Amino acid sequence: MRKIIAVIMAICMMSAVVSGCSGNSGETENTKESTEKSTTSTVKVPTKDKETDESTEETTAESTEEKKENQNSEEKTSSNQNQQSQSTDAPSKEPDPTDPPYVEPEPTDPPVQGGTFTSSDAYFSYNGVSISIGTNIDNIVSAIGEPNSKTEADSCYGEGKDIAYHYSSFTINTVPSNGVNVVNTVTVNSTPKGVSVGQGESAIVSAYGDSGKVSDYLYSFSNGGTLNFYLSDGTITLIEYC
Repeated sequence: MRKIIAVIMAICMMSAVVSGCSGNSGETENTKESTEKSTTSTVKVPTKDKETDESTEETTAESTEEKKENQNSEEKTSSNQNQQSQSTDAPSKEPDPTDPPYVEPEPTDPPVQGGTFTSSDAYFSYNGVSISIGTNIDNIVSAIGEPNSKTEADSCYGEGKDIAYHYSSFTINTVPSNGVNVVNTVTVNSTPKGVSVGQGESAIVSAYGDSGKVSDYLYSFSNGGTLNFYLSDGTITLIEYC
């Protein structure tokens, strides 16, 4: 019996030893796997560093390319500025002496609306006195007063003198007729409608219309009496009632 118990105890002890060895073997294998994993992880670290280095190199390359592009852009801008400066500083072209000189165009008179010549426009009046052609000059002088001056010349109309009576703004020209001098024409500086010596043709048309145009040198309007405008180069030189 004791032998049987001893055998059983021996068997138990051997079983315990085997179990312990088996556990140690598992731990050893686990330790090996952990070591391999650690080694594998340690090996991969250089790979990450390499990727980091490649990324850094790519970033550095991109930065270098950007610097080159910026430098090229600055060089182009500087070149354009130099060209503009040279263009601005270039001497202006000397005028060609054979070119005709520039002539400022003369202003043209604005278009006007034609006026109308009436019977009242055909006669000249001064201070309410109508100075009619053929009237005795003595009667006119008695009504309006003595002139500022007079000029005389041998008459072409017969015996006697042609006498001009000069007032401040008009002149009465007389000729001899039946022993007295009568009004032949009256020359004025301006008409009651404001047409004056020195104005252009458009002033005549605006006040009296263009029906009296005879030529570029004469406008003659008649309505009982006659009013003439004499022109030279489009400018009124003489206004005459006759």
